[in-house]
Amino acid sequence: MRRYANLTWHRRKIESALSVTLSRRTDHAPRPRRHVQHRLTKQQAEALVNLYRQGVKVLDLAAMFQVHRSTVIKIAQRHQLPQHRLKLTPDKVEHAAKLYRSGKSLSTIGVELGVHASTVHAALLKVDVPMRNQHGHNH
Repeated sequence: MRRYANLTWHRRKIESALSVTLSRRTDHAPRPRRHVQHRLTKQQAEALVNLYRQGVKVLDLAAMFQVHRSTVIKIAQRHQLPQHRLKLTPDKVEHAAKLYRSGKSLSTIGVELGVHASTVHAALLKVDVPMRNQHGHNH
């Protein structure tokens, strides 16, 4: 019974803790929304389609119109436009093979050629260039 003999003291401690907790919570500002959707008007969608037809990259269009890249692709598909594929010409593949054999990484070559490293990897595999592992040794 000794522990709870001073109930008034315990009550004051609890009330004090609650008032501090409650006073902290009232000053919170509402959280900002994480994602804001940008819906394109018909005119914006038409402009996007025209730029897509001219060969502007999907990521550039997405940034221009403040939409996700999948939105750009869906709009292009709705207009039955062919999907942009970043292809490497035979000359670029040959150049990539020379760079890779000289020790450059796939990602470095991709940046130089304006394509993703996986595109370079696939193109080099098609022309039977032996791939290195992550430590620079041939498989």
